[in-house]
Amino acid sequence: MAAAFEQPPATDLVQNLRSYVMRMSSEPGMKVLLLDKTMSTIVSMVVTQSEVLKKELYLIDRIEETKREAMPQLKAICYVQPTQESVDALVAELKAPKYGKYEIYFAHMIRPTLLERLAFNDDAELVQNVQEVFSLYYPVSHCHFTLNIPRIVDMPNTWRRDSLDAVVQGITSVFLAARRRPAIRSQATPMCIKLAQELSQFMTAEATLCEFPREPPPVLLILDRWDDPVTPLLTQWTYEAMVHELLGISNNRVNLRKSREEREKEKEAAGAAAAAEPIKGDKDLDEIVFSVEGDSFLQDNVYANFGEVGNALRKLVDTFQLKHKGHERIETIDDIKNFISSYPEFRAMSTTVSKHVTLVGELSRIAESRNLFDLSEVEQQIACQTGHDETLKRIKDVLVDQKLSPYHRAKLVLLYAIRYERRGQGGPPRPGMAAPRGNSLADLMNTLQMLYTEEKYRDLIPMAMSLVGASAGARMSDLFGDRKPMSIIKKKLGGLKGVENIYTQHSPLLMSTLDQLLKGRLPEKSFPIVDRNNLRPREVYIFMVGGSTYEEARAIDLFNKSNSEVKVFLGGNVIHNSRSFLEDLKFVSNTAAKPGF
Repeated sequence: MAAAFEQPPATDLVQNLRSYVMRMSSEPGMKVLLLDKTMSTIVSMVVTQSEVLKKELYLIDRIEETKREAMPQLKAICYVQPTQESVDALVAELKAPKYGKYEIYFAHMIRPTLLERLAFNDDAELVQNVQEVFSLYYPVSHCHFTLNIPRIVDMPNTWRRDSLDAVVQGITSVFLAARRRPAIRSQATPMCIKLAQELSQFMTAEATLCEFPREPPPVLLILDRWDDPVTPLLTQWTYEAMVHELLGISNNRVNLRKSREEREKEKEAAGAAAAAEPIKGDKDLDEIVFSVEGDSFLQDNVYANFGEVGNALRKLVDTFQLKHKGHERIETIDDIKNFISSYPEFRAMSTTVSKHVTLVGELSRIAESRNLFDLSEVEQQIACQTGHDETLKRIKDVLVDQKLSPYHRAKLVLLYAIRYERRGQGGPPRPGMAAPRGNSLADLMNTLQMLYTEEKYRDLIPMAMSLVGASAGARMSDLFGDRKPMSIIKKKLGGLKGVENIYTQHSPLLMSTLDQLLKGRLPEKSFPIVDRNNLRPREVYIFMVGGSTYEEARAIDLFNKSNSEVKVFLGGNVIHNSRSFLEDLKFVSNTAAKPGF
């Protein structure tokens, strides 16, 4: 088997994978690219259609598809995972070949037995080249990646073996694609330590593969999501994070079908006239590509707050009005939609603007219909400030808002429980049980019940607290800054210095952890060195066991833009919004089969 591509090191998660695809398709002449499901998604995230056409890729198809037309004059480039399923598909292809030549690229190390099976079935000797190119990760942006591996535990603090192996493959892909071998530090939790040890063992066993002439080495810092359960639970107001929280982003795509169905139900409830009203500005946009690649508007606004995004859209449409000597006055998102619909030629030229008008319109509708503004303000108050009594009063006021959904009511009480867990006596009741009287959390639980909040939502609170509450032992860090005198003083003075937006005051815990690492103050007892060490790294890769968030990705991007000496990358097994995070906790709770659940 040929050696993996020798490519120059790059500090860009997207470019590292793009260069693989460009090089494997660089030979002149028409070619076919065959992909499995995983690599099809990954390739779509790193190359554009125009780039594919320039490489004379006549056809891109799935390796599992058996009804392809035979074209023996073409060469097939097969880019697949090193799995039994992918090798089975390759063997089936070689037994009934449709192309004259084959080059095979595995996205990670392949087991010798699978390689032998592939060679045994190449009777016609059509395979010209087999290589390993390490690329089993999903680059969401140039400094943020995910592995798309949910449900990584069998029991609390215990990895599923298949998930652990897949995460090791993904993280080693990141470093081998970048031609780096990192020093490894890990948070001292069982899940993080186990992952760090597995990575160290891989790099030791594959020392030749993993050694690169680069000093100082980057630092891989492995953190535990459960140490900061607040960040994934907060309502978001920056563009990318807000889209994921309210609509959901999967592999840089947003599916609007569910949101469309909800909107139609709202129109039906509002009356027949409203239901019959045509939807403008979003025809044929059930699924939207949400990627900064080839989208200049998103490049400029991906981390902007909601108001800034709306203003940016309005300016674009105003500019077009001036060019066409229009006189319509634009005040709202609906006005923008109506204007876009009235100019077909503008829509033909500006599909990017149309999709963002649709997205911002959906976000605006959801935020207003559920009164997320008041909810978010109280959430930020819980996360960022002291003053329990005032916070409790605000929570009680917001809970009775009829616009607030049962899910958001329960999430708000959960945030209170995490923040003020040690204040009450007795904590939240077990699922299905009435709350005892005598402490604030119990009163809030009773309020949820009186508001007819379904049991499935109320039960989220004790379920989550049993796993990520301070008393559960999952949290090691000073999540709310309550142990640092200066942090307490700042909060009592009214929050964080320099905050311009009350909805985005919160700073993720990982930023204070990163600051400690770069200043050499990260305690070794809580963050032991697992493999080598580097006190002054120029690159830091943070991997969040349990999933990263877009709020954290934004914080990392802003750090990189303001810091020229160190570059930071963020990854996780998944990218969470509040619902997916709670679903993960629910899965662990159900799997653990603890007494009371």
